[in-house]
Amino acid sequence: MTDADKKPEALKVLDKLWDLTKKKGECKFQETLFRNRMHLYRDNNAVLGNIKKETETGPDPSAYKQLYVI
Repeated sequence: MTDADKKPEALKVLDKLWDLTKKKGECKFQETLFRNRMHLYRDNNAVLGNIKKETETGPDPSAYKQLYVI
């Protein structure tokens, strides 16, 4: 969708997938979703701040905080 100049729609789908997998529990592609969120939101500091806040609060069994720092 991002290649077809539909970035806002792509971000909505990505956020929905992230929320669903987060509620469901661990899945094999959750790290990929996290990395894609960081990459696609790189121009939006407000959302990146929210992603950082998510990684810093609560348990972090998948080590997303370290991925965010990298």
